[in-house]
Amino acid sequence: MKVIIPGKHDYAWKKAVTCGRHAGGGCGATLEIGYDDLFVEKVPVDDGATAEKVLCFCPSCGDTVLADDPSGFRTLPNRQEWMTEHPHALEKVREAARRYDEALGIKRGISIY
Repeated sequence: MKVIIPGKHDYAWKKAVTCGRHAGGGCGATLEIGYDDLFVEKVPVDDGATAEKVLCFCPSCGDTVLADDPSGFRTLPNRQEWMTEHPHALEKVREAARRYDEALGIKRGISIY
């Protein structure tokens, strides 16, 4: 069988997650995320190895949030690809991280933002 004209598969995948489910601690905000918010990255796991996890950024504090894999969808970009494809969202995340750090009285080098 061969697809001559592909159909539309615009699934409105959304999920609620809580910021703070990743190593950074987070702010505890409840977020509604969509497929375009997600990226994959290798992160350390309990046994010292690394595993590929699905993450998103919290727009409230800039932390990365662990999300469930929306299986059945196209391949997710890695973190660098996501940052390249979403420059406006990335700037909002960086600004949120700056504001969150200032509220906590944390001074960091500009390179982390």
